[in-house]
Amino acid sequence: MSRKKIIAGAILAATLLPATAFAGAAWLQENTEIHAGPDYDYPTLDIAYAGDGVEIHGCLSDYSWCDVGYRGLRGWIAGAELLGYYQDRRQPIAYVGPYLGYDILSFRFDSYWDHHYRSRDFYRERTRWQQFSHNHPHRRDGRWDRGRDRDGDRDGDRARNDRDRGERTRGDRERWSNDRQNSYRRQVREGADAVTRRANQSERRRQEQTQQGQSKTDMVRQQQAQQEQVRRQRQTEQRQQQMQQRPQQQQVQQRQAERAGRVERVRESNTQRAEQRHQRRGKPGPGGSDGND
Repeated sequence: MSRKKIIAGAILAATLLPATAFAGAAWLQENTEIHAGPDYDYPTLDIAYAGDGVEIHGCLSDYSWCDVGYRGLRGWIAGAELLGYYQDRRQPIAYVGPYLGYDILSFRFDSYWDHHYRSRDFYRERTRWQQFSHNHPHRRDGRWDRGRDRDGDRDGDRARNDRDRGERTRGDRERWSNDRQNSYRRQVREGADAVTRRANQSERRRQEQTQQGQSKTDMVRQQQAQQEQVRRQRQTEQRQQQMQQRPQQQQVQQRQAERAGRVERVRESNTQRAEQRHQRRGKPGPGGSDGND
């Protein structure tokens, strides 16, 4: 194969790559919210960040909202926030959507919510949101349910979308700009709310830690007070026992002294008797002799 053919093939591949590699894909030009329906008033699922890619499952006929997949979520993002790859660069889907072949969808509340949001908290208010969807302006002007199946004829839709694109007015672009500004304001407000929540949480944790430390200090003080009370009670009991034992000791000492006195008296009495007997033995008898002859 000649070098010219190789170069020509590479150029052809590079020319065809953007049209095929980015089919069904889009990018976010700003941080924006993912909603549970094609309107800012629907519940917010998450924040999608600028520069991230999303998978386009389809858009409303006017490309004002698109059904996307983002990090495992399924929801709706305003078309003004999405960029499609067209003519070797990224451009707003609101302008180039008809040329990218995205499917035109209708938003059917019942099947969509039942399939994707049964596990969400806001699903408990399904009846209210169903009424909101039924009364939405898109339903009243007929655009809400207008769409085509995925296997429909794309050529007719593209021609109709070309006419729709030609009929877009400056007021539409201003509306999309206002939507972006409103989305940005909501993000700023939510960011400020998030900062406030984090500050409140930090303050609550600090207060809880302070209360826990105070509780531990109070517990230690209470234990010390109880130990001091027990020690004083034991000292009082010991003094009482000593006071109770003192009369008993005095009685014992008194009895010992009495016993010693009796013993001493008995000893003295025995000594006197012995002396008397000795004196009687040494006294002369009636014959004038002393009894030793």
